[in-house]
Amino acid sequence: MTVFIDADAKGKLVNWHSRFRQKIKVSTESIVFSTRLGETHALVCGPPDCTPLVCLHGAMASSAHVLLGAPLLASRLRLIAPDIPGHSPMSAEARPDINGPGYAEWLADVFDALKLEHACILGTSWGGLIALRAAALIPHRISKMSLIVPAGIVQGPILESFLKIGWPMMRYRASPSPERLRRFLRYMITTHDEDWEAYLGEAALGYKLDFKPPRLLKEGELNALTAPVQVVAAELDLQSPGRKLIARAKSVIPSLADQILIPQSHHVPPFDESFQKWLTNHLETFLLDLPRA
Repeated sequence: MTVFIDADAKGKLVNWHSRFRQKIKVSTESIVFSTRLGETHALVCGPPDCTPLVCLHGAMASSAHVLLGAPLLASRLRLIAPDIPGHSPMSAEARPDINGPGYAEWLADVFDALKLEHACILGTSWGGLIALRAAALIPHRISKMSLIVPAGIVQGPILESFLKIGWPMMRYRASPSPERLRRFLRYMITTHDEDWEAYLGEAALGYKLDFKPPRLLKEGELNALTAPVQVVAAELDLQSPGRKLIARAKSVIPSLADQILIPQSHHVPPFDESFQKWLTNHLETFLLDLPRA
């Protein structure tokens, strides 16, 4: 199975991975290991003897993208960011049915390959969906779980999402231009960043898109999960509307322990350093049981 338009498109995204990796402000190590979906690449950083935090990136992104905003966590946690097959150019081109067991079993393989008896999980967007799937399959192996704008808990407004994101993306793919890229991203990202915007444009053109909507988490599905869960939602998110997301998380995640709403934020939160410090403080407070500032 191929998940890219062609080899040239994949090559461009591999180059973007290298470019984003160079921007990470801590040293990272590249590792490769086997899973049932094929070879999986990962970036790791932070002290080896610290609590492991498995970081799952969003759709059509990579390990470098999720670690770009996480270097402040690397002083107290061992960050492990696997490249999700089918959603990164760095791992196998396999894309199992998102509503089947494939991705949850893949994450169990990641734990096994890296000899992680227990670990915390940080899941962003699509990575949050995979974290939720894994929490139903291997609840006993998860110490804590932090989900940032996770998919799979609520459904955003379908028509509004299509008109503001889906249709502009289709027009951009049909005839790319800077103006069409801006329209496509207008209701997705919160603040301007040239590299992120250029990358998202390349990703939208380079991936074969799968428009199948993920099924939503059901009540009772996570009853076996005792690990505390944190949910970070974005107020203006069209894909997972923030207040609706938090409200439903309370009913379908029995171990929900913390919920945060990012005000005036679209699906992709702000990129600026002050926001990253704010978010890191909330993540560390939850993951490391630190006193609230």
